[in-house]
Amino acid sequence: MNKYPKVSIIIVNWNRLEDTLDCLSSVFNLDYPNYEVIVVDNGSTDRSVPCIRERYPQVVIIENKRNLGFTGGNNRAMRYALQRNAEYVWLLNNDATTEPDALKKLVKTVEEHTEIGLISPMIYYHGKPDEVQFSGIRLDLKGYSYRETSRHTIPDDEAREMDNLLVGTALLIKRRVVADIGYLDEHYFAYVEDFEYCMRAKRFGYESTVLPSARVNHKDAEWKVKKRKPMVVFLRSRNTYFFWMGILDGRRRKFDYALHYFADRISFFSELRREGHFEAADACLDGVWAALRGIGGPRDNNIKMPRVLKGILSYHPYFWVGVLKGNIKATLFTTINRLWDSKTEKAG
Repeated sequence: MNKYPKVSIIIVNWNRLEDTLDCLSSVFNLDYPNYEVIVVDNGSTDRSVPCIRERYPQVVIIENKRNLGFTGGNNRAMRYALQRNAEYVWLLNNDATTEPDALKKLVKTVEEHTEIGLISPMIYYHGKPDEVQFSGIRLDLKGYSYRETSRHTIPDDEAREMDNLLVGTALLIKRRVVADIGYLDEHYFAYVEDFEYCMRAKRFGYESTVLPSARVNHKDAEWKVKKRKPMVVFLRSRNTYFFWMGILDGRRRKFDYALHYFADRISFFSELRREGHFEAADACLDGVWAALRGIGGPRDNNIKMPRVLKGILSYHPYFWVGVLKGNIKATLFTTINRLWDSKTEKAG
């Protein structure tokens, strides 16, 4: 066992210079003695590259002419890192900052537990030292959903229960895992690709876990706003379908999930419209359309659900949600009552 195997820390930047500089500042305070830092710039226009190069000349910078997304950006750097004999790659979000001992703790745990292929620190909200943002996620295959693992049942110096889904915020990956299962799926571009990668690794016998004593802080204050942005809504709507259809077995299970998925997305579409996020609502259904057609990669503004179909779904969407969930009688009753109430109010 090599006490300090080489780690390549990969940070993807896209027009977020200040966040990336904060991230780099924390990285260069790590107490781990054997690492290199690779910044992948996805075609930024805010002078990120010259500023980073001037402030941190020791950083390897990979410049992409266009935005390759989280997947494409990280994949390019991972290939570079493995060619330079890295034993681990640490995917670190540029809006995250790490504690000085985090990397040493992560590597030590994986070196001691050979069954672990991927590991994440406990992730806290930036500026809120006691508020955990991420502690591992487990799949609910029956309910087609996710649930967080317990945050307080395992001592801080022990690895949390295995077979978690891990987020890409601060994901340490063994070289051997990449050799066996390949790189991030660029079909996803961004969002949910980390879950897919964990599931792929699991099929090859690798376990994923969270180390509570290792700590990273994540600037996520804008997430409530960000998750309503059209591009984010589109990618998450599309990629969620890719993920579940990729892990479920059997036609019946896939069919059941498809009904669940359509109901969930129509419900979210309706919610966005009620909130006045009309562009995001359209993006939600466009993401569904892209998912059904198997179109991955970055969002293509030409991929849109036909207007006629959008119109049908936007007319009393709760009716379609109920139909898809199998509550046809209850749905018809509810629909008739709501239509009657609507007419009564207008007449009054």
